[in-house]
Amino acid sequence: MPAGPYPGVPPVPQPVAAPAGFEVRCVAGVDAGKAFIIGAAETVIGRVSGIGMMDPAVAQQHVAACVVNDRLRFRCLSPNPIFINSQPFANGELLRGQDFTIGSCLWHIVEPEHHGAGHFFESLQEGFGRFAGTEKLEGFSLKQMFSEVFKRRTQEEVESYLGVGTPLTTPSILQVPTGWPKPWLFLRVLAVVALSYVGLIIILDNFQNAKAIPGVMFMGSLSVPLAVLVLFFELNVPRNISFTRLLMLLAVAGALSILCALFGYDLPVMKELGISAAGIVEETAKIMAVVILVRGCKYKYILNGLLIGAAVGAGFGVFETAGYALEKGLLAGGAAGLNVAGMKDIILLRAWLAPFMHVLWTAMAAGALWRVKADQPLRAKMFIDKRFLQGFGMAVILHTIWDASFGITSDAVVYMKCILLGLIGWYVIFAMVQQGLRQVKQEQNRASQHGIRVVAA
Repeated sequence: MPAGPYPGVPPVPQPVAAPAGFEVRCVAGVDAGKAFIIGAAETVIGRVSGIGMMDPAVAQQHVAACVVNDRLRFRCLSPNPIFINSQPFANGELLRGQDFTIGSCLWHIVEPEHHGAGHFFESLQEGFGRFAGTEKLEGFSLKQMFSEVFKRRTQEEVESYLGVGTPLTTPSILQVPTGWPKPWLFLRVLAVVALSYVGLIIILDNFQNAKAIPGVMFMGSLSVPLAVLVLFFELNVPRNISFTRLLMLLAVAGALSILCALFGYDLPVMKELGISAAGIVEETAKIMAVVILVRGCKYKYILNGLLIGAAVGAGFGVFETAGYALEKGLLAGGAAGLNVAGMKDIILLRAWLAPFMHVLWTAMAAGALWRVKADQPLRAKMFIDKRFLQGFGMAVILHTIWDASFGITSDAVVYMKCILLGLIGWYVIFAMVQQGLRQVKQEQNRASQHGIRVVAA
């Protein structure tokens, strides 16, 4: 026996670390929210398990699983397989972070928590997620997501990319990729519209041609909201909403939501609230426009709701910015005439703030509504459902804090506040996109199980 640290004293036996358990959580379906731990000992999963699985598509003893070499090893005990990426498997292994389907429910293997310097930020993210009714982002990377932005594309590719969403060009749900999308078109749209704006500015500055003024106001107001809307168009992986319909929503719903907001501001209680009423009035007005124009059950995915909300928010933002530009450029010009510098300043300021404002807030509220709506027609009771109120409430709070001054006089601090609120908003949006991707994956698994062709719209 080897000697210990002191002569004649044997070494103290060191405990052997037990294999870490895997937390498996249901993220979609009738058992959503339920979870259990699987360790080294084989565990039987099914309706007889101790967590009260309610899914009627799950057998009494559906699958046996255990952790081996930091992998979840499984074998099916019933004739029905489990589905991984829409493919059936009777046995195999899963890694942390992967999704799989048992019966009609989508389950997720939770990544282990990391403690240390980043723990505070992880806790903060989870807090925002709980408030908005979302889960922590898994497998998300901005670098990977935007890795194809500068890849060369042909004109035919662009036209084909934009030509989806019609009855003839909507893909089968089984053909839809459910990994994180890699958008690229939005930056090209931004460049084209921004160049048009710059060209009109050159005309106005060098030729003093007043005919360029409406174009400057509209193209300057449109550039960034339209680009952000195209980004949401690319995130809508079912590809079941046409770009033509989005442009119609941008124009019609934008005007309609402003009209609804003006009626809201005229209410006595809102007049008393002053500037703090903006979040309630405007977010309510925009979700009303969504409801009025998209009432049916044709669009059933969370990703559809995010896109429709983004279109309405973009329209509202475009018209609002154009109104501010008019006020600053013409109405504030006084006897001196057109205040070109002031008009350009307000357009540029609103342009760089646009990705953090109305497009984001309305997409959040509409995405939350579609979490409740799914493939059903809209009903009044859906607006008191917790899943809607969480997302809508987050949009209202972000908007209200955005407008609140808190006595801050420094422009730099105000801009930092806006950026921070925008980052929170985008985190919630991407978490909703993750929910939407899982919903599409669950739909694919159901279609695979029944051997049918399901169209996304």
